[in-house]
Amino acid sequence: FSNARGMFSNKKMKTGGKEEGKAAFKKRKKLKWMLRENIVCRKTETGEKGTVVRVNVEDREADVKLKESGSVVENVDEDEFEPVCPGVGGKCAVVRNHDFIGEEGKVLGVDGNTGEVTIESFKRGIQFKAKSSDVARLV
Repeated sequence: FSNARGMFSNKKMKTGGKEEGKAAFKKRKKLKWMLRENIVCRKTETGEKGTVVRVNVEDREADVKLKESGSVVENVDEDEFEPVCPGVGGKCAVVRNHDFIGEEGKVLGVDGNTGEVTIESFKRGIQFKAKSSDVARLV
C-alpha cells in the first residue's frame, strides 16, 4: 500500500484569510484507524459510545453517530475516540497495528491479564490474537 497518491494530490484548501488558512490546515488530522463504517468507538473523555456512520477514505475523514445523544460528530478527531472491543462471541474488525488489519472475525476469548483477544477470521477460518485496543466491534 503505497502512499504516493496522497503526496501528489494538488487539491487546494478552500479557506478565507491567510491566518485562518494556516490554522485550519494544522488542525486537520488524518485518520489512522477509523476508516471503516459500522465500527463502534468510545469517546475517551465521556465514555459515550458511537458508531462510525460515514467514511471518506480519500480525505481520511469519518463521522461518528453518538448513541446516547443521537448527535453526529462530523470529521472526528481520532484522538478523542478509542475502538470498543467486543466481548466473547462478538463480531469485530482489526483496525490498527496488526498484520491482519481490516480482517473481520468473531471474538473467541479475551485474556484479562494481557488484554489480548483471540479472533477467528471469517474469511480465512484461522485464529489469531490481537491487542484489544486495536480491535473494534462491528455493528
